[in-house]
Amino acid sequence: EKIKMKKFLILLSITLNIALWCRPLAAEREIIVRGLTDNKAILSVDGMLLIVRKGDPKQNITLLKADNYSVSLIVNGKPKTLWLDQSISQSYTGPTVKKREQEAKTLFEESKYIRLIKSRLKKLELVHEDHNTIILKAEYFYSGKHGGNADFVVSIINNGQLTKNIEKQYHRLEEGTNIVELTFDMKDSKDIVFYTEAVNFVFLGRKEKTVAFYSKTVKLKKYWKRIAIR
Repeated sequence: EKIKMKKFLILLSITLNIALWCRPLAAEREIIVRGLTDNKAILSVDGMLLIVRKGDPKQNITLLKADNYSVSLIVNGKPKTLWLDQSISQSYTGPTVKKREQEAKTLFEESKYIRLIKSRLKKLELVHEDHNTIILKAEYFYSGKHGGNADFVVSIINNGQLTKNIEKQYHRLEEGTNIVELTFDMKDSKDIVFYTEAVNFVFLGRKEKTVAFYSKTVKLKKYWKRIAIR
């Protein structure tokens, strides 16, 4: 009986130590800054949207200060400073660090071994992103087959369909390899919040009729949130 009791006490001690060690980890919450205005922050807290205003704490989150770039919070009694779209798990190097310029993210790049024969999208980069805007840099090649009567159309895709939340853009195709910058924003959108999953490129040639001679869909996961600045 003494041996059994000793084993039980040892097992209980180990279990309590593991529980105490894991408790701070369980208390850590995933917080991402989705939108900022003066003294107001729109946060994603464990996947749920939460609006926190200065002087109005919610869910153990107190807003100390916010501007268009960063927010200072008290989370579960601990101070946290986050940049826009920065997770609470990411490192913060101090109040003197300025907001870094976003690095271009390559969404698509064709193989360098593809020969310059057919018109196509060669490369697509996401060069800027915030809550309601994206800027894309597209590199394409146009063979000149349809002369100057050729355009490319760019559309945002939501749930497998071309979305009406953001208007499609038309641009003239120039012969050879070219780079163009594309800006999409929510200023004309009726919806306040929506998601997109891809961006679609279609090359059109016009003679007696309009013909689509190239199409490319590129994955782009994006959460959009239109925020009125007051």
